[in-house]
Amino acid sequence: MAKAAAGLAEGAFYNNGQSCCAVERIYVHTDVYEPFLDAFLQAVQSFKLGDPCCFDTDLGPLSRKPQLAVLKQQVVDAVSKGATLRCGMQPPNRPGFYFSPTVLTEVTHGMAVMREETFGPVIGVQRVSDDEQAIALMNDTDYGLTAAVYSCDRHHAMAI
Repeated sequence: MAKAAAGLAEGAFYNNGQSCCAVERIYVHTDVYEPFLDAFLQAVQSFKLGDPCCFDTDLGPLSRKPQLAVLKQQVVDAVSKGATLRCGMQPPNRPGFYFSPTVLTEVTHGMAVMREETFGPVIGVQRVSDDEQAIALMNDTDYGLTAAVYSCDRHHAMAI
């Protein structure tokens, strides 16, 4: 669980989420949702914001100021529609275009964060009841996105 959570945290917040291959949405089976979420939040909350020239920095500033408003709008939209803000969104006390790594739960596909590109350090984690629901949600996008499946059963993951 910790390995999957750490891998997904790295994938979601790689290059501050400003990569076309960054993880945009996470779907977790209800049977492992709580332990996954605990491990995921622990990984995300360990990230250090700071000067990207410093070796101990995990996340630097955004590349463009207007993206701050886009990210804030996605988070506000999600929370107004029932999502829970688990961490993040606080502006760091430093100059520059920083946005704290932000995790939302109880998200749905009626929220912009789960429908649009984020291009920043914001991720939605959605609980699913089975593989079919996860597959349907993964395919419910206008974008040609990549996907990954974490499982203890390699054959099961490959089948998905």
